Amino acid sequence: MLDRLTLPPLPTLHGERVILRAPQDSDVDDRLRHPIDPAEEDGYGSSWRRDWDGRRYHTREHLLAGRRPPAPGRYEWAVEHDGHCIGSAGLRVNADQHRATYSVGLFVAALRGQGLGRAVTRLVLAWAFDELGAHRVELEVLATNTRAVNCYLACGFRQEGTRREAELYPDGWQDFLQMSVLRSEYALNDSQQAMSSPAADGAEAGQAWLALAPDYERARAREDSLDRLVEWPAQRDLLGDVTGLSVLDAGCGNGGKLTELVRDGATASVGVDISGNFLTARPPDLEFIRGDLSDLDSVPGLAGRKFDRILFLQSFGYAKDPVRTLQAARAMLADDGFILLSRTQPIRYAVERAEQNGTSLGEEYFSAAPYTYRTGWNDQVALTKRTYTISGLINVFSAAGLWIETAIEPQLSEDARRRYPHKQAWLNKYLGILIFKLRPRP
Repeated sequence: MLDRLTLPPLPTLHGERVILRAPQDSDVDDRLRHPIDPAEEDGYGSSWRRDWDGRRYHTREHLLAGRRPPAPGRYEWAVEHDGHCIGSAGLRVNADQHRATYSVGLFVAALRGQGLGRAVTRLVLAWAFDELGAHRVELEVLATNTRAVNCYLACGFRQEGTRREAELYPDGWQDFLQMSVLRSEYALNDSQQAMSSPAADGAEAGQAWLALAPDYERARAREDSLDRLVEWPAQRDLLGDVTGLSVLDAGCGNGGKLTELVRDGATASVGVDISGNFLTARPPDLEFIRGDLSDLDSVPGLAGRKFDRILFLQSFGYAKDPVRTLQAARAMLADDGFILLSRTQPIRYAVERAEQNGTSLGEEYFSAAPYTYRTGWNDQVALTKRTYTISGLINVFSAAGLWIETAIEPQLSEDARRRYPHKQAWLNKYLGILIFKLRPRP
């Protein structure tokens, strides 16, 4: 039997952007400077929204009256940023079961969406697992609070289930998501973060993907997503009939595309992604593994396996050593198998950098300097990547022992051009993506 957790006094936790400390009287003044907005009220639960007027409780008397020493096992921090209190965070610890329930809220609306919630969450998780010794941290969040859900996913939480229509709000019944992260998962996530460095390589890009993955899946689900309109139809066409074929999707995101392939007849298929945020409902013959595509030959569960199709669908840019990654994939191909790989047209980034730097297209296309940009999925996360050219990409394939059987540059259909002229305008400027069908050289 494990010993009961020892409950230390409330610690002060220091991060680069926030400090978590004990509440103090000046926090009341900070709180009163900011009105309670509906997004904040939602976090207090349905009874607050239906029965209470938050403005009645937004008074010094009420806030001071609520100050009392926390019960044993309850840790309540004030979140300080730039010398002012901007919110609170808490852990409710079950010392016998080695688990804790987490909560966080920022009452300064203008500071939401700037990564501060993630900074707070990571500080609390580090203390809970490394100092307190918890085995599990769990939480519950309103399903419509996508900003909070994305924050938790980026910090390593996984969705476990949904309490459907659990509480009645003014606009109807609302679902709540149940999420958790285990010590072992936190340790893996933490070690992957430690691998990243300021260098412009796949390690940093892989780390950024941990934060970007939820935002990418949301963007891909949009009706006017170019992935939905252009990329996936073209990729699916090149894959052809997958009935009875095994597929490895390296950098599969949540596994949505691979799930579709298995439902179309693929068998004994595996999705690998560093984020670990996979779909919970999946068909038989489909396995998801949390791992780094840069080390395919070291991913548990892949040793000795062969696949008929191996996919790098916009994931290849996260490889730390592109040639080594493709060589590992080549070794996993079954007879008559092929690799399907898609990458963003490098001219797109050259156009963006030329506009940003006031330089020419040619200068930026052939520049060897790394570049940093913000994606359209989450403008709070910056990616630093190596530059590449089409010829350089072809040379990588050759060095890995592969030849190009087919290369395409898919575009919108005539119907989609009429329906989504803004997407056609984007493609006219940035060209879109390249898709390669690669086979091993004899």
